[in-house]
Amino acid sequence: MKKILIIQIIQLIVFLFTSYGAYNCLSSFTEKQEKRLNDDSEIWMERMYIESNIFELIHNDNSIISIPQLNSKKELLVCYYSSLTCGACVNFAISKIDEFFPSPEEQSRIYFVACNFNEKAEFQKKNTIRWNKKIDGLAIEESNNVCYFIVQNNSISRIFIPEEKFENYTNTYLKEIKKKYF
Repeated sequence: MKKILIIQIIQLIVFLFTSYGAYNCLSSFTEKQEKRLNDDSEIWMERMYIESNIFELIHNDNSIISIPQLNSKKELLVCYYSSLTCGACVNFAISKIDEFFPSPEEQSRIYFVACNFNEKAEFQKKNTIRWNKKIDGLAIEESNNVCYFIVQNNSISRIFIPEEKFENYTNTYLKEIKKKYF
């Protein structure tokens, strides 16, 4: 009787250790799978972000913009957003411009085009142009993204969508724009 009890206890201990080992292997596998899925989704998001920038560049480059204040022989940096653009996205874009272009001389060549806002809306930047008309030829209007672009003689070039999640791309874009145009 004692031998049977001892054998059953030993079997129970072996079973518990085996179950514990299987649980650890399974949870480790699940954690690795979860991490891989998260890594895959991060890569997918970054890929979509880059593809969106390429798409907007191709479809908007050399577009003509007919906003009188932007008709300049000198290159101007424009931050464009609409009333449907998320507020955090706009704030990020504006803060990056302030970070990279702090001097009043630089700021004098930067404009913010705010589209389709209520007449009572107030803007944080004095050089904001309220534009409540559709900008003919500007395909990015349909996406509701905040974007930067260079405008010279009413022609758009170097369009870019800033994204806080991929701040390093925004930093590189603004650094290169500053080197080339300011």
